Amino acid sequence: MITINQFIKMQSNIPEGLIIDGDKKNTKLMFHMDKYGSDINPHYNISKFENFQKEHWNIFFANTKYILSFWYEGKVAEFIGCYFLDTPIIDKVIDPKTNEERDRYTFPNMRKIDFLSEYNNRLFINWTNPSANYGRWVNDDKYEIHSIRPSKDNSIGSVPVLSHQIRIDYPKLQKLFEYQIDNEDWKDYLSQRSGVYLILDKETGEQYIGSASGQQGIWQRWKDYAETGHGGNELLKNKNYSNFQFCILWATLISTDKEIIKNAEIEYKNNLGTRVFGLNDN
Repeated sequence: MITINQFIKMQSNIPEGLIIDGDKKNTKLMFHMDKYGSDINPHYNISKFENFQKEHWNIFFANTKYILSFWYEGKVAEFIGCYFLDTPIIDKVIDPKTNEERDRYTFPNMRKIDFLSEYNNRLFINWTNPSANYGRWVNDDKYEIHSIRPSKDNSIGSVPVLSHQIRIDYPKLQKLFEYQIDNEDWKDYLSQRSGVYLILDKETGEQYIGSASGQQGIWQRWKDYAETGHGGNELLKNKNYSNFQFCILWATLISTDKEIIKNAEIEYKNNLGTRVFGLNDN
């Protein structure tokens, strides 16, 4: 199971000043709940929630520049957002529980930043619920990802029942690989299947036939197209990729012998004439 620490390290857009390891670490997980009877539930009053978390004792915010804020009920915590604290105001107040003077940190300019914003209200981690308003360093590796709720905006839809019903336009193919977490059913399906696929240029009617027989099958091969448009095929390089449509002609088990898949590709090229009239050069 992946931890929130490992998940953050997988991201490609970590802010330059956000440090999660070593002596200079400055990023904490913050866990909130409505313990005191005030309505700070971020689902109903996000501004009140954000104002609430701007003020804490020094034990929470000392040496901290960023927080990953979570709201929890029970033993699962929901990610609300990543916040940059900015410069604090520090004053002395009396702790009502102990009657002792303590440092109070207030961050009037605390603000939410874009880092991990695509996972706001979608990312959930396992949480042991020791107390309300609890802070831990991000590099504490015991907080595992519980689940990531799919985003309707980033899903390309359900996988068709039959492989020959799959038709994916190029913009949608790019979206599939850009938002893999929201399309895990597609990844599971395509990475478990080898086979022969067809690329149709919807503008000219030209066709390209290829095959996939690597470790991750069709998923890995189509990833090449999502990243480059042409997948290394010379006759595709000068085409308008946005006109491409991807479909599967024949799907088989990932364990199928590569020679069988290659022979099937050759037969489809012969049957459809894609060497003479299409975009295959071999």
